[in-house]
Amino acid sequence: AEGQVICPATIPLDKRWDFKAEQFEEAIQNRNARVLFISYPNNPTGNCFSYNEILKLIETFPGIVVVDEAYYDFSKKTFARELNKHNNLIIIRSFSKIGLAGLRVGYAIAHPEIIRQINKVRLPYNSNTVSQVLTAQLLKNFSIIQNQIDTIVQERNRLFEALSKIESLTAFPTDSNFILFRVDNEGEAFFNKLIENGILVRYLGSHPKLENCLRVTVGTPRENHQFLEKATSIMCSTTA
Repeated sequence: AEGQVICPATIPLDKRWDFKAEQFEEAIQNRNARVLFISYPNNPTGNCFSYNEILKLIETFPGIVVVDEAYYDFSKKTFARELNKHNNLIIIRSFSKIGLAGLRVGYAIAHPEIIRQINKVRLPYNSNTVSQVLTAQLLKNFSIIQNQIDTIVQERNRLFEALSKIESLTAFPTDSNFILFRVDNEGEAFFNKLIENGILVRYLGSHPKLENCLRVTVGTPRENHQFLEKATSIMCSTTA
C-alpha cells in the first residue's frame, strides 16, 4: 500500500547455527511477510541450514522464498531440484566468490513467470558488456576456475583440522570458503595480535551470539600456513 513502511525481520539462530521453520512462520504472521531470504550456506557461520526446514518454508509460505547459493561452488548443496516442484522458489548465485568479484556478475533461477515479473523492474543495462563477455569465456573454460575451487576446498579442510587442534579455540564446521571460530576469551585482543603479525581476519564479536568469534577466509597454502603459525603462537602465549 502507498506509504507503507517495510520493516525487515531477522530470525535468530540456535546454538548449532540453524533454525526451525516455525520461527519463520511466527515472524510471517506478525509482519505479513511477502518474501523470505535464506543464505545457503550462511555468512558468517559458514554452514548450510537444515534442508528439510527450508523445504517446509518453501512448501508452506504463501510468498516468494529466495535461497542465496552464493557459496554453492564450495558446498555443492542446492535446492535446484525443487524448482520444478515449487513455483515460489528463486535460487540466486554469484561468480564473485570464485575469484571474479570485480565483474559483479550473478544470476537467478526461477519459474518463467517469476523471471518475467523481475524483468519488468530490472534495469536495462544492469550488467555491462565487458562483464558478460568475460563471464561467457569463463564458462567455456571453467576447468581453470574449478581447479582453484578444488584447491580452496582442500585447504579449507586442512585449515579446519588444524584449527580444531589448537587449545582454547573452537572451529565450526563450514560449507563455504571461510571458517568461523571462537577463542575462549579476549577475541578482540586475539584479532589485534593477528594484525600486529600481518594477518587480517574479520572480528565478529559485536553480535551477542558471536562473542569472541572471528572469521578467516581460506587463502593460498602459504597464506593459510602463515595464519596457522601466528594463531597457534598467539594462543600458546595466551594460555601459558
